[in-house]
Amino acid sequence: MKKLAYTFILSLLSAISLFSQVGFGFGGGLSVSNMYFTNIDINSKYRHDVLLSTHLYHQAFDKMNIGINLSYAQKGFNLSYSNIDNYTQFKLNYLQLNPEIHITAFNLEFLEFGFGLFYNRLIGSYEKSEFEDWFSIAKFNIFKKNDIGISSSIIFLYSDFAFNFRYNQSIFDSGNTNYRDYDGNLIPNVKAYNRSFEFAFLYYLRFQ
Repeated sequence: MKKLAYTFILSLLSAISLFSQVGFGFGGGLSVSNMYFTNIDINSKYRHDVLLSTHLYHQAFDKMNIGINLSYAQKGFNLSYSNIDNYTQFKLNYLQLNPEIHITAFNLEFLEFGFGLFYNRLIGSYEKSEFEDWFSIAKFNIFKKNDIGISSSIIFLYSDFAFNFRYNQSIFDSGNTNYRDYDGNLIPNVKAYNRSFEFAFLYYLRFQ
Protein backbone atom coordinates (compact mmCIF):
# COMPACT_ATOMS: atom_id res chain seq x y z
CA MET A 1 0.00 0.00 0.00
CA LYS A 2 2.84 2.42 0.84
CA LYS A 3 4.57 1.70 -2.47
CA LEU A 4 1.31 2.35 -4.30
CA ALA A 5 0.86 5.67 -2.45
CA TYR A 6 4.45 6.75 -3.20
CA THR A 7 4.02 5.81 -6.87
CA PHE A 8 0.82 7.82 -7.09
CA ILE A 9 2.42 10.89 -5.49
CA LEU A 10 5.48 10.71 -7.76
CA SER A 11 3.27 10.27 -10.82
CA LEU A 12 1.17 13.25 -9.81
CA LEU A 13 4.24 15.43 -9.26
CA SER A 14 5.69 14.33 -12.61
CA ALA A 15 2.45 15.18 -14.38
CA ILE A 16 2.35 18.61 -12.76
CA SER A 17 5.93 19.33 -13.86
CA LEU A 18 4.99 18.72 -17.50
CA PHE A 19 2.43 21.54 -17.50
CA SER A 20 3.18 25.23 -17.76
CA GLN A 21 0.83 25.85 -14.85
CA VAL A 22 -1.64 23.78 -12.89
CA GLY A 23 -4.00 25.22 -10.32
CA PHE A 24 -6.43 23.90 -7.76
CA GLY A 25 -9.17 26.08 -6.34
CA PHE A 26 -11.72 25.51 -3.60
CA GLY A 27 -14.51 27.57 -2.13
CA GLY A 28 -18.26 27.96 -1.95
CA GLY A 29 -21.19 30.15 -2.71
CA LEU A 30 -24.81 30.23 -3.73
CA SER A 31 -26.90 28.20 -6.16
CA VAL A 32 -30.06 29.89 -7.47
CA SER A 33 -32.15 27.39 -9.40
CA ASN A 34 -35.52 26.26 -10.62
CA MET A 35 -37.03 23.71 -12.98
CA TYR A 36 -38.70 24.74 -16.24
CA PHE A 37 -41.76 22.71 -17.27
CA THR A 38 -43.27 22.45 -20.75
CA ASN A 39 -46.90 21.83 -21.73
CA ILE A 40 -48.32 22.25 -18.23
CA ASP A 41 -49.62 25.23 -16.24
CA ILE A 42 -47.16 25.15 -13.34
CA ASN A 43 -45.55 28.13 -11.63
CA SER A 44 -41.97 27.08 -10.85
CA LYS A 45 -40.22 29.68 -8.71
CA TYR A 46 -36.50 30.05 -8.09
CA ARG A 47 -34.95 29.03 -4.78
CA HIS A 48 -31.44 29.56 -3.38
CA ASP A 49 -29.28 26.86 -1.82
CA VAL A 50 -25.72 25.92 -0.85
CA LEU A 51 -22.85 25.43 -3.32
CA LEU A 52 -19.45 23.90 -2.43
CA SER A 53 -16.98 23.93 -5.28
CA THR A 54 -13.49 22.80 -6.35
CA HIS A 55 -11.70 23.58 -9.60
CA LEU A 56 -8.66 21.92 -11.18
CA TYR A 57 -7.21 23.56 -14.29
CA HIS A 58 -4.30 23.26 -16.70
CA GLN A 59 -3.00 26.40 -18.43
CA ALA A 60 -2.87 24.87 -21.90
CA PHE A 61 -2.06 28.06 -23.84
CA ASP A 62 -1.25 31.68 -23.10
CA LYS A 63 -4.87 32.85 -23.17
CA MET A 64 -6.71 29.59 -22.55
CA ASN A 65 -6.97 26.97 -19.83
CA ILE A 66 -8.83 23.68 -19.57
CA GLY A 67 -10.51 22.92 -16.29
CA ILE A 68 -12.79 20.56 -14.41
CA ASN A 69 -15.10 21.90 -11.73
CA LEU A 70 -16.47 19.44 -9.15
CA SER A 71 -19.23 20.73 -6.89
CA TYR A 72 -21.75 19.73 -4.31
CA ALA A 73 -24.77 21.72 -5.45
CA GLN A 74 -28.14 21.99 -3.78
CA LYS A 75 -30.75 22.87 -6.37
CA GLY A 76 -34.51 22.75 -6.56
CA PHE A 77 -37.64 24.82 -7.08
CA ASN A 78 -40.80 26.04 -5.41
CA LEU A 79 -43.84 24.69 -7.21
CA SER A 80 -47.43 25.88 -7.39
CA TYR A 81 -50.33 25.67 -9.82
CA SER A 82 -51.58 28.97 -11.20
CA ASN A 83 -54.78 28.98 -9.13
CA ILE A 84 -53.18 28.00 -5.79
CA ASP A 85 -51.32 30.43 -3.52
CA ASN A 86 -49.52 27.80 -1.44
CA TYR A 87 -46.53 26.03 -2.93
CA THR A 88 -44.47 22.91 -2.43
CA GLN A 89 -40.69 23.14 -2.13
CA PHE A 90 -38.31 20.64 -3.72
CA LYS A 91 -34.62 20.38 -2.85
CA LEU A 92 -32.33 18.30 -5.07
CA ASN A 93 -28.76 17.52 -3.98
CA TYR A 94 -26.31 16.89 -6.81
CA LEU A 95 -22.68 16.04 -7.34
CA GLN A 96 -21.90 18.23 -10.33
CA LEU A 97 -19.04 17.93 -12.81
CA ASN A 98 -18.29 20.84 -15.18
CA PRO A 99 -15.55 20.34 -17.80
CA GLU A 100 -14.95 23.79 -19.31
CA ILE A 101 -12.60 25.81 -21.48
CA HIS A 102 -11.76 29.28 -20.14
CA ILE A 103 -10.49 32.02 -22.44
CA THR A 104 -8.99 35.34 -21.37
CA ALA A 105 -11.40 38.07 -22.50
CA PHE A 106 -10.33 41.19 -24.41
CA ASN A 107 -6.68 40.70 -23.32
CA LEU A 108 -7.76 41.48 -19.75
CA GLU A 109 -5.84 39.19 -17.42
CA PHE A 110 -8.48 39.49 -14.68
CA LEU A 111 -11.42 38.39 -16.85
CA GLU A 112 -12.20 34.99 -18.38
CA PHE A 113 -15.14 33.57 -20.31
CA GLY A 114 -15.88 29.86 -19.98
CA PHE A 115 -18.05 27.38 -21.80
CA GLY A 116 -18.55 23.64 -21.58
CA LEU A 117 -20.84 20.92 -20.31
CA PHE A 118 -22.13 19.67 -16.99
CA TYR A 119 -23.06 16.29 -15.58
CA ASN A 120 -25.22 16.07 -12.47
CA ARG A 121 -25.60 12.96 -10.33
CA LEU A 122 -28.60 13.12 -8.01
CA ILE A 123 -27.66 11.98 -4.49
CA GLY A 124 -30.72 13.17 -2.56
CA SER A 125 -34.18 14.63 -3.16
CA TYR A 126 -36.51 16.23 -0.60
CA GLU A 127 -39.93 17.83 -0.42
CA LYS A 128 -41.54 20.32 1.94
CA SER A 129 -45.13 21.54 1.92
CA GLU A 130 -47.38 23.77 4.00
CA PHE A 131 -48.34 20.76 6.09
CA GLU A 132 -45.07 18.78 6.30
CA ASP A 133 -41.43 19.58 6.99
CA TRP A 134 -38.61 18.30 4.76
CA PHE A 135 -38.79 14.57 3.98
CA SER A 136 -36.97 12.36 1.48
CA ILE A 137 -38.72 11.48 -1.78
CA ALA A 138 -35.79 9.53 -3.26
CA LYS A 139 -37.71 6.24 -3.22
CA PHE A 140 -40.37 7.67 -5.55
CA ASN A 141 -37.83 8.36 -8.35
CA ILE A 142 -39.58 11.57 -9.36
CA PHE A 143 -36.37 12.98 -10.82
CA LYS A 144 -33.78 11.26 -12.96
CA LYS A 145 -30.50 10.25 -11.35
CA ASN A 146 -28.42 11.65 -14.23
CA ASP A 147 -28.72 15.13 -15.70
CA ILE A 148 -26.66 16.52 -18.61
CA GLY A 149 -26.52 20.00 -20.04
CA ILE A 150 -24.47 22.97 -21.19
CA SER A 151 -22.75 25.61 -19.09
CA SER A 152 -21.23 29.05 -19.51
CA SER A 153 -19.33 31.15 -17.02
CA ILE A 154 -17.68 34.49 -16.33
CA ILE A 155 -14.66 34.52 -14.00
CA PHE A 156 -13.14 37.57 -12.31
CA LEU A 157 -9.59 37.00 -11.06
CA TYR A 158 -7.67 38.84 -8.36
CA SER A 159 -4.33 37.46 -7.16
CA ASP A 160 -5.08 33.93 -5.87
CA PHE A 161 -8.82 34.54 -5.64
CA ALA A 162 -11.62 34.23 -8.17
CA PHE A 163 -15.30 35.03 -8.37
CA ASN A 164 -17.11 32.62 -10.67
CA PHE A 165 -20.57 33.18 -12.14
CA ARG A 166 -21.93 30.15 -14.01
CA TYR A 167 -25.19 29.31 -15.79
CA ASN A 168 -26.24 25.68 -16.27
CA GLN A 169 -29.08 24.51 -18.52
CA SER A 170 -30.26 20.90 -18.92
CA ILE A 171 -30.66 19.65 -22.48
CA PHE A 172 -32.61 16.50 -21.58
CA ASP A 173 -35.75 15.92 -19.53
CA SER A 174 -34.82 15.89 -15.82
CA GLY A 175 -38.19 14.57 -14.65
CA ASN A 176 -39.05 10.91 -14.23
CA THR A 177 -42.78 10.85 -13.55
CA ASN A 178 -46.21 11.25 -15.16
CA TYR A 179 -48.18 14.47 -14.74
CA ARG A 180 -51.94 14.55 -14.29
CA ASP A 181 -54.58 17.27 -14.03
CA TYR A 182 -57.07 17.67 -11.16
CA ASP A 183 -59.41 15.14 -12.79
CA GLY A 184 -56.68 12.51 -12.93
CA ASN A 185 -56.18 12.72 -16.67
CA LEU A 186 -52.65 12.17 -17.97
CA ILE A 187 -51.03 15.30 -19.43
CA PRO A 188 -48.86 14.28 -22.40
CA ASN A 189 -45.47 15.63 -23.49
CA VAL A 190 -44.55 17.28 -20.19
CA LYS A 191 -40.81 17.81 -19.80
CA ALA A 192 -38.79 19.32 -16.96
CA TYR A 193 -35.42 21.02 -17.35
CA ASN A 194 -33.01 22.03 -14.61
CA ARG A 195 -31.51 25.49 -14.82
CA SER A 196 -29.33 27.25 -12.30
CA PHE A 197 -27.21 30.32 -11.65
CA GLU A 198 -24.15 29.74 -9.49
CA PHE A 199 -22.09 32.34 -7.63
CA ALA A 200 -18.88 31.09 -6.04
CA PHE A 201 -15.70 32.52 -4.45
CA LEU A 202 -12.61 30.35 -4.89
CA TYR A 203 -9.08 30.41 -3.51
CA TYR A 204 -6.36 28.91 -5.73
CA LEU A 205 -3.17 27.02 -5.11
CA ARG A 206 -0.96 27.28 -8.20
CA PHE A 207 1.87 25.01 -9.31
CA GLN A 208 4.38 26.18 -11.92
